[in-house]
Amino acid sequence: MDLKFITSETMEVFLSTFDLEGFLSKNGHLSPQTFLLSYKGNENSNANLLADQLKVYKKAIYKLPVHCQHFCWFSSKSYEQASSEASALLKSKLFPAKTVLDLSGGLGIDDWAFAKAGAQVTSVDPDEMLNKLVIANNKKTGSTSISRITQTAEAFLENFSERIDLVYLDADRREAEKRVSLKSNGKPDYFELEKKLHEIADKIVLKLSPLVDLTACERELSYLSKIAVVSLNYEVKEILCCIEPKFSGKPSVEIFELNEQGEVLFSISSETLKDIQIFEELGSTETCFFEARPALIKSGFAMQFAKQLGFEPQNQNGTWFIGPNLQSSNEHVFRAFHLANQGIFKKNEFIQYLKSNQIKKAHVKCREIGISVDEFRKQYKIADGGEDYFFVGKSLSGEKTWFHCRKINPGLQE
Repeated sequence: MDLKFITSETMEVFLSTFDLEGFLSKNGHLSPQTFLLSYKGNENSNANLLADQLKVYKKAIYKLPVHCQHFCWFSSKSYEQASSEASALLKSKLFPAKTVLDLSGGLGIDDWAFAKAGAQVTSVDPDEMLNKLVIANNKKTGSTSISRITQTAEAFLENFSERIDLVYLDADRREAEKRVSLKSNGKPDYFELEKKLHEIADKIVLKLSPLVDLTACERELSYLSKIAVVSLNYEVKEILCCIEPKFSGKPSVEIFELNEQGEVLFSISSETLKDIQIFEELGSTETCFFEARPALIKSGFAMQFAKQLGFEPQNQNGTWFIGPNLQSSNEHVFRAFHLANQGIFKKNEFIQYLKSNQIKKAHVKCREIGISVDEFRKQYKIADGGEDYFFVGKSLSGEKTWFHCRKINPGLQE
């Protein structure tokens, strides 16, 4: 394979004609570094692009299965912030629109989902080479209703006056990924564009970091109508904020637990929270331990649910609870455990407890105790796995406590 004479001017031809399926079949076992050694001294950008495919495809097959089936092109830079297909498909259902303006095109996964749902999409991104890659991908997936424009969001909006059903903005947060406030939380900056967007859009949807504080969203975003907490495989992936310039009132909050096919396994909204029944009596007097799922914690619903169910919080951030022997009919909300034992954490006593119960392997969660799970395992010589679970954290009074549990439904997902 000779890449020596391929230049940026012929990139479009390269992207549309190169046999990526054959390349991955032949070279998929190679690391990107090993592949690039074959082109040492060759500055051709397409060698780096092919190395990126070797790097990304191993992960993308789970996050972007449809795009992998069509052997689409990826770049490691744009892949990391790209939505999963599952969350993109959810967005297209939550916010249906005939016309969509995406001011943060990126890898184009959200564009693909909106187009798949029937929208005419205008997608803007300043990276010309990335845009060529995405245009090639759109041809591969048959996404014919997407227009890709090489321009900054700010420059594009200067001369734009059309009315749009939905403006979508997923600001590039790579340089500010640890910031949890909305202000200066990436580019394009919504607050710099706010006035213009309110003039042209019926709805504006912001995709925010899962670290962002929901109370800050309510405080800083005018006309905020909805907050959606999106979780995939029990990990919060996105916070979606919907802004409607004519909306007044308190925003609704909703959580969505997805599988990798984009199917909603479970959802709860602030409006229906009081009416949801997810537990049933097991008919014994046993006291059980419950761990709230991340999306439930992020939404602020965990404590309200606990109060409704008669659970007592056991740690300072309200993620662990003790309550009557109830069986969750849907463990997408709480994980339920038999409570084997609990106590104030004292190092020597804990070591003796492990020894007397012959526990050398267990699942461990540590919260607010100043030590990571890996450090805890190393210190107390506990391997990962097995039927035992230890939760170690600080009680409401600030004491270091531990809970020894076993799952009620051992076959269910962690």
